[in-house]
Amino acid sequence: MFGRTWGFVSATVCAFSVSAASLSAAVIQSTGDASELANTILGPGITLSGQASYTGASGSSGVFTGGVADGLGFNSGIILSTGKAEQANGPNGNGGVGEVLGVGDPFDDSSYDFGSSGDSDLEGLTTGFTLDAAILEFDFITDGGDLFFDFVFASEEYIDFVGSQFNDVFGFFITPEGGAQENIALVPGTDIPITVNTINPNVNADLYRGNVNPATIGTEFDGMTQVLTAQRLGLGAGTHRIKIAIADTSDGNLDSAVFIRGRSFRDGQSALPPQVVVTSAVSTHQNPEPSSLLIWGILLVLPVAWRRWRR
Repeated sequence: MFGRTWGFVSATVCAFSVSAASLSAAVIQSTGDASELANTILGPGITLSGQASYTGASGSSGVFTGGVADGLGFNSGIILSTGKAEQANGPNGNGGVGEVLGVGDPFDDSSYDFGSSGDSDLEGLTTGFTLDAAILEFDFITDGGDLFFDFVFASEEYIDFVGSQFNDVFGFFITPEGGAQENIALVPGTDIPITVNTINPNVNADLYRGNVNPATIGTEFDGMTQVLTAQRLGLGAGTHRIKIAIADTSDGNLDSAVFIRGRSFRDGQSALPPQVVVTSAVSTHQNPEPSSLLIWGILLVLPVAWRRWRR
């Protein structure tokens, strides 16, 4: 099995330019309040039953606003991350750096390893062990018997570690009353779980958005899915349970996150206004003109190399 660790060197930089599509408009507020997280996503036709629970490191979950202006695809909601939620804010620090598919890149700089535990349900969706899991669970009642909600999966594993064992994963585990648990975080039209390796520039590329060279979305993540809708039809009457979980796979380096649209946890597919969707690597909203910062004569410490070893 391979692992990763950071290597660092000092480099004197005489001058360089950093460009970004925009300063991030999103505001992310870290919170581990399970009730706040659950109520932020509850929408028409869904009622919370009992108390929600959150399991994960302090700082790895939060609420956000300003997502439309940043090109995320919806304006507000919650974030569950394998690192610090507030580090998801953009612009992308390495957005001007070219990357090679499947080749580890030294400049992926959103990485916070809590060293916390993973989740066994997520390990059933990927290969390898998991770490730094963030999990929101609650019971709910659906008036119409169905369930829909909108989300985006994003990762710093893109695109450098596509095809590797660092296949960060998330799941939406539904347990209908009297039924068995099932995952509905699936590639549309399939029964394949969504991971770094199942949506990327090579696989299901129409569902993927890149955010490097150029970085056009106001988040730190190097890549993400289009806005997707999870659904479970025919839940019927009764009290049902959902477990929303995300984790790093094979090591705790390079963060991933799932963003869930506020008030989109609903019982009807058309219960919300038409979704604002980014349909390509260039967002449909108007970004401010790119800004550049010229920095002279500074000494920087940059992460410039991954070192891998076989255990």
